[in-house]
Amino acid sequence: MLKIKNLSLRWPNGEYILNEAFMEIPDSSISFISGESGSGKSSLMAAIAGIIHRFSNCEISGDIRFNERSDFNTRVILQDLDSQFLGETVLREAEFFSENSESFDIKKFMENCSELGLNHLLNRNTRFLSSGEKQKILLAMSCAQEGILLFDEPGAYLDYESRERVKSFLINLKNKGETICLFGSKDNFFEEFSDFKFHIEKGRIENGSIDQIEKQKKIKLTPGEQIISFANVSVSFQGQKILKNFSGSFYRACINGLSGANGSGKTTFARVLAGFIEDYSGDIKKPSKVFLVPAWPYTALPGQTLMENAYFFLKRREAERFFQKFDFFKPEHFISNLNCRMAQKFLCLIAFEMSPECIIIDEPLDESYALLDKISLYAQAGGCPVIISHRNNLLNNICSHLEKIV
Repeated sequence: MLKIKNLSLRWPNGEYILNEAFMEIPDSSISFISGESGSGKSSLMAAIAGIIHRFSNCEISGDIRFNERSDFNTRVILQDLDSQFLGETVLREAEFFSENSESFDIKKFMENCSELGLNHLLNRNTRFLSSGEKQKILLAMSCAQEGILLFDEPGAYLDYESRERVKSFLINLKNKGETICLFGSKDNFFEEFSDFKFHIEKGRIENGSIDQIEKQKKIKLTPGEQIISFANVSVSFQGQKILKNFSGSFYRACINGLSGANGSGKTTFARVLAGFIEDYSGDIKKPSKVFLVPAWPYTALPGQTLMENAYFFLKRREAERFFQKFDFFKPEHFISNLNCRMAQKFLCLIAFEMSPECIIIDEPLDESYALLDKISLYAQAGGCPVIISHRNNLLNNICSHLEKIV
């Protein structure tokens, strides 16, 4: 049993992330721990894994034990997908861990890949994996070792088929006696098959799901003039086809959507439109200013503090006005202290202040009314927002024009 008793996480200024939190999770079970952005989910996970000081300078006190032991093994899948890959290919990644870690069982990894449907990716360059593919590969790698499985935001990047595969995989792990803790925002899919549900509220861990009514706001705007067109766009790398003969268009004055399964090439195409990938074939007509908000936003934020990043994108006076306008962001705070959802939201709001002709948001993690309203207002002012997501419900509710990579 995993027992957490009187766990407190406190910033140097005295503000508590968690305050004498308590939780018990039996062996051979799946638990889902939910909470609003900034509630402390990722901090709790890092504390259980014993890596909290890698992510923050908070003070920790209390007791965390698994089967009465304080020194227990954990397997952690973080939201920071890119930093968890070192090898050039998936197979080379597994071979590296096999060569350098006595606890990593490469035979078990290959079995996990078969169960998760990943065999076709073993020789794929890790740079061209989708976020959903990376999540599944990290799951296969983590479960080639022993310990409690801690999985941060499991539904953030998985399409429907991938969710079903991961569900079956996790249930099989549980039936073999594994203990699994999933951490995320409200997610009915993962909560439904979890044995225990908790939520973090006001520094405490409470039993049950987070009290949140999921109502998707519907936004439908009439498309304006065509601003982006593309025909037969293909991208290859080292002989591997990442994107093949994709054609379509995006429009001003409405919210555009781009859907497709994990690995279909959505993010690759977004990087082509934003100018980060120049080696492609096909024809593209697009405006000169296309701003990409990536799924992992830290790669697009070069400064250490929020103010440094605001200065990077905005003029000094505009940056100062930005923090007056959005006062929930503190200019002196470090980007590294923002969770992924808030860092992406910060970059989105910076993009709206810059108001380029096209803004692409790759796998938006924040679906709050406030952010959707910002996207709608940007579109109504003549902008061309493009939302990339595998979540069809989101795209169908807010997009007036939708392209799909098949």
